Amino acid sequence: MSRFRFLSRLVCGLALAVGLSVAAPAPAQVAAPVVAPAAPLDAKTIQDNFERFRPVLKQVEDSLAALVNPTDEDFFRLRGQVMEVSDGLQAITRDIDPRAAELKQRLAQLGPVPTEAGVTESDEVRTERTSLTSSLAKLEELQKITAALTVQAQQVLSKITEQRRSHFTRSILQRTDSALSPSLWGSFLDALPDDIRVSRNILGLWWRNLAEAYNASFIGPVPMLPPVLLLGAGFGFMLYLARRHYKRVWVDRDPAVTDPPMRRRIFAAVRLMGVDLLPMGLFLWGVLFVARAFHLNPVVFQGIFQGFIGALMLYFVARTLNDALVAPREPAWRIAVFDEIAVQRLYWFSNTLYVWIAFKIVLDAFLKAISASIPLTSVANALFAF
Repeated sequence: MSRFRFLSRLVCGLALAVGLSVAAPAPAQVAAPVVAPAAPLDAKTIQDNFERFRPVLKQVEDSLAALVNPTDEDFFRLRGQVMEVSDGLQAITRDIDPRAAELKQRLAQLGPVPTEAGVTESDEVRTERTSLTSSLAKLEELQKITAALTVQAQQVLSKITEQRRSHFTRSILQRTDSALSPSLWGSFLDALPDDIRVSRNILGLWWRNLAEAYNASFIGPVPMLPPVLLLGAGFGFMLYLARRHYKRVWVDRDPAVTDPPMRRRIFAAVRLMGVDLLPMGLFLWGVLFVARAFHLNPVVFQGIFQGFIGALMLYFVARTLNDALVAPREPAWRIAVFDEIAVQRLYWFSNTLYVWIAFKIVLDAFLKAISASIPLTSVANALFAF
């Protein structure tokens, strides 16, 4: 395939991705996947809850700092107090988010305030607009306070987890229960409901953040988030095609050469790593750019997101290094010289190991983000130890 034909296909493919992303039908605006309570909370009740939540979080932080010889029960007690606050904040969020969305929709139905000379609104419309704007401002203020307290509660949970892990590190190393120990699995089952509840809260926060990002991406009647995501997927596919093409063009691994000098092998391996890693780096940069531009990565989810990106980078760097050194399909260009059977086994084992390590990185980031209990962490480490 000539370079002109390849570039033509590359441009056509990118144009097709743009066309599909723009022409894709816009789904209806999604609301956060929540269920509103039967009776809406009034502003005074919500403010009273805020006044009750703040001292609880402060007291938990002070108690955590004052612990001298803590037990696991002390950490569970403090964690339970924070979880009660977190559940209360979730209930407030489920109550006020749909109400704020409804007020925004009603204001949008009224249309913009007339600015032309001689055009005025009726007294009824003006009164309704003023009332809706005032109510929405109050709800948005409550949303800001709720979000700030939610982040604070998550930070307190993280402090509890870090201090508990630090305190119990020596005891875990000295007397670690076997993965088949009934006591370990008993503690795991006791702590599992709280871990599931924290996971659901964090994933729910991320999903609501995604819904808000989608709703905020509208330009007129068209949401911009789906086209951007489709365009990003098309961009990644184009980078993959470009990688395959330029690997053949730039990487000097001629299969007809039977015994190239080591210098040529090293240069070819370096070029191979550049051709493989540059498109992946550009793609991950694009993912981070879109996540920041559309606010797809809330604070409580940042650790998981960063762990996922780091795991992808580690996997692709390690696999590219493996291809560069072992060259499973080009025996003459191997820097590390082994027989064919050993190369195939080493290649399969190392790639499997890279996947395992990447998964473990994501798992550790998730456990840290949810402030996982010690039994869950111990079970995860026992099951995924290598």
